[in-house]
Amino acid sequence: MATTETKTVNGISVPPAGRWEFDKAHTSFSFVARHMLSKVRGQFPEYEGSVEIAEKPEDSKIVVELNSAAVTTGNEMRDGHLNSGDFFL
Repeated sequence: MATTETKTVNGISVPPAGRWEFDKAHTSFSFVARHMLSKVRGQFPEYEGSVEIAEKPEDSKIVVELNSAAVTTGNEMRDGHLNSGDFFL
């Protein structure tokens, strides 16, 4: 059995260096925006991403690519507006 050594930096456990892809069964990208008196909730169901832990934790990074054309808020008209020049384009 292989063992992995966990580092501790300033009292925080840091995983070993490596690259991990997002597990789509356990990851989601959603948002909440206030509009007048209500809150608009939405999500980006199409995405790619990874977490890269570097040997020096401060050099680590998260890379995320969201497909803005796939945004969904439960309202087709609003989704179309989000994909207009007023927002994502």
